[in-house]
Amino acid sequence: MPMLFNQKEGDSIFWFFNESLKNVEKGIDILVDVVETRKSLDERLAELVALEAQGDDLTALLKLKLKHKYFQPFDIHDIFYLAEIVDGTLDFVTGIIERIILYGIEKFPDCVRTMVEILRESVKELRVIISLLDRLEQNRQEIAAHCRMVLNLENKCDSIYSQAMANLFEQVANPISVIKYKELYERLEAAVDHCAEICNQVSNLSVKYF
Repeated sequence: MPMLFNQKEGDSIFWFFNESLKNVEKGIDILVDVVETRKSLDERLAELVALEAQGDDLTALLKLKLKHKYFQPFDIHDIFYLAEIVDGTLDFVTGIIERIILYGIEKFPDCVRTMVEILRESVKELRVIISLLDRLEQNRQEIAAHCRMVLNLENKCDSIYSQAMANLFEQVANPISVIKYKELYERLEAAVDHCAEICNQVSNLSVKYF
């Protein structure tokens, strides 16, 4: 299978994907810190915005390089789509922290911490999956195994989300609080679902380029 660029740093689509996911991991670390300490929220949000800008720059640079190369491991549209959804993961993290600040949420139930940890584990698995993509034919089974792990994490998150929503409506009397936590839970679940969507795209590539 032909490679898009040389494997040196900054000259491979897989390097771009990996750098984008490293940005996402930094964003997850910020989210974990916010949930654990709830300190310096505006500063942490500013850090996330800066990470988003870096991710946008990476995606733009990837697209620029693709315009000047004729051999790619995948169809150019598949590369663009995967790059965009990988980069888009950070948008979910930023949205979660924005809501925490906007709604003044100060206490986090255990379900929030658990869903954040699931999100962190999902992104770690994505890093492994992306690292295996440059040798898709040889790593197909290992990629599939890690994709299953992400989907299992998604299912676990779905169960926690459903129970958290049930508890919210049963145990919280203040309707404003219900609205605040409901949206927080929804955004966390959506972020984990997004990781599963990236795995689905990788699985599609695995089938398409079999």
